[in-house]
Amino acid sequence: MFPYLSYKMNVLKYFFPVFLLITTGCHRSMVSADMLSAAQEEVLLIHKNKFSWMVQKDTTALSDLLDEKVSYVHSNGWQESKKEVLHNIISGKLTYQKIDIESASCTVRGSTAIVTGKGVFYVALDNKPIEINLFYTEVYHKQKNTWKLLARHACKI
Repeated sequence: MFPYLSYKMNVLKYFFPVFLLITTGCHRSMVSADMLSAAQEEVLLIHKNKFSWMVQKDTTALSDLLDEKVSYVHSNGWQESKKEVLHNIISGKLTYQKIDIESASCTVRGSTAIVTGKGVFYVALDNKPIEINLFYTEVYHKQKNTWKLLARHACKI
């Protein structure tokens, strides 16, 4: 009977530290999930505000959001740099009249966030009104505690 008790004690001696590691790891992942959720909410708010700024032609706010090397790709393949995005809004070449977002979700991994969404974009290109149903993907990266839009790509539905 004593050898059996000795066996149980050895199992507990090795199992207990493993149990502690597992439960500590679970607690840490729950804390990280809460922090991740806050980051997701922050990016989704910025994402939503970006569309408001485009409609309102708030190029100051947009300039702060867009990374210097942003790649902004429209559903027709037209690619714009930061300078071009801002210039085309100021000049009226591309006017965002209304943007209805149907859905948007965000995944955050470290200092990178990816937003995928679906919406209806009411724009005017060279004063010609266009209504476009789009799926889009946006990539943000956190730089000095500020989220910057690094890339955007859209495709027609």
